[in-house]
Amino acid sequence: SPQRPDARWGPRSTCWLIASMPDLSNFRAENWGGRGTKVLVTGGGGFIGAWLAKKLRELGFYVVIADWKRHQFFDAADICHEFLQLDLRKLENAMMACEGVKHVFNLAADMGGMGFIESNQSVLIYNNTMLSSNVLEAARSCGAKRYFYSSTACVYNEAKQMDPENPGLVETDAWPARPQDTYGLEKLYHEEMAMAYASDFDMECR
Repeated sequence: SPQRPDARWGPRSTCWLIASMPDLSNFRAENWGGRGTKVLVTGGGGFIGAWLAKKLRELGFYVVIADWKRHQFFDAADICHEFLQLDLRKLENAMMACEGVKHVFNLAADMGGMGFIESNQSVLIYNNTMLSSNVLEAARSCGAKRYFYSSTACVYNEAKQMDPENPGLVETDAWPARPQDTYGLEKLYHEEMAMAYASDFDMECR
């Protein structure tokens, strides 16, 4: 069930990825379609996306990265088999990136820290809504079997985030919704969108 993911994928909101990487000792291409299975990592020009792509390549996958910028420190050849410098706000580019892909790891987002978020609200909600929606729809249209969406701690109710007596956030704190800024709003909305796709189509979403 998309609402109750198993331990391999972590909770519905995926800020867990930063806090503790899952055990990948049994995560091999042979178990996920065979060696050479084509996977897409969007946002691979960033820190987490690049390291995820590098690890997937080491595990035997054929890795494609799609991002609108090159990585600052890695050469593309060190972390992936193909690097597509694309603007994923355009559906045709997302379709190109997802062609022949079995698993999509969507880590792409327009993000630059809290100062950037708070001073670019309209830009962020437009850019991230377009690229998140396009990658999800392209994954479905191209027949991807699995879709992973990297969310944010900003989806959590902001009043609970600001409460000094709160011992810690849990999944249920995302609802009733009061996400932090439009960045958190788009991420929370897209979590729900991904779960709706998982319910309606033959694509497992996390």
